[in-house]
Amino acid sequence: ERHERVGAGGVQLTPQTTALNAGGSATYRGAQTGVGLYGNRSYSSAGRPGAAETTGDTAATGGRLDRYLIDDGFVFGSTDFKYDRFQQVQRVWTTVGAGFDVISTTRLALTMSTGLARGRDGVKSLIKSGVLAGNEVELSRAYNQLQIGEGLRWKGRRRGSVLSQDLTFYRQVGNASVSAAAGGRSGVTLRIPESGYMRLDSSTRFQAPLTDRLSLQGAMQTSHTNHPYPGSKKNDLLVSLGLTVQIGNWEEHEPPAAVTEAYAAIAEQVEQQI
Repeated sequence: ERHERVGAGGVQLTPQTTALNAGGSATYRGAQTGVGLYGNRSYSSAGRPGAAETTGDTAATGGRLDRYLIDDGFVFGSTDFKYDRFQQVQRVWTTVGAGFDVISTTRLALTMSTGLARGRDGVKSLIKSGVLAGNEVELSRAYNQLQIGEGLRWKGRRRGSVLSQDLTFYRQVGNASVSAAAGGRSGVTLRIPESGYMRLDSSTRFQAPLTDRLSLQGAMQTSHTNHPYPGSKKNDLLVSLGLTVQIGNWEEHEPPAAVTEAYAAIAEQVEQQI
């Protein structure tokens, strides 16, 4: 089964408030292997007379490979990248792990997984005091994390209606390596002991078909960090609404009669030889 989708949306809430988003995804699922790729970009600006404009610009892309070893158990590997201009953070992480299907029916699927992730964050923060006041400090942090994930997917009776929810918890394991540079000075690298750094990512999406190819899609994504970087917030929320176009859809089907007859002839010849 194969799916490709692209979508875009935009809204002008007030003369000073604009929001745009665009994205795409491609998935392939075979009997034992699943491959998925995604990418999205969101831009927003908001302001009011007499106040500075606030601009948000986020981008995310990644891919994942699943391989089923038993009926309900699988191993996986994934790589993800996220950039957040408002928070001045860019993050890349790679995860390997295993999981199993708790529920797997035609309309409802529940999956649990766990794994180890290797991540690296880059952040820029403005120094407000001291000899380097007014300069930006660039921090780069590398770390290992334990990942625990949950995924829920529900298909409606109407073809194409989908509601999905994903929850992923990250907990730092061991020490983190942090390097910093500011004011054009050479960077310094430190080994910082594990300090209870945790992150919780949540995503809820819905898709409602309007036609055979066109669907309305909405998403709400949240991220909570207990130890944010200087100048960043603990919580991050992104809400999007737009239209998606389904480019391709290959579903399982019966092979053509000519192929079936050819396989039957080969099987008959093998049986005669035996």
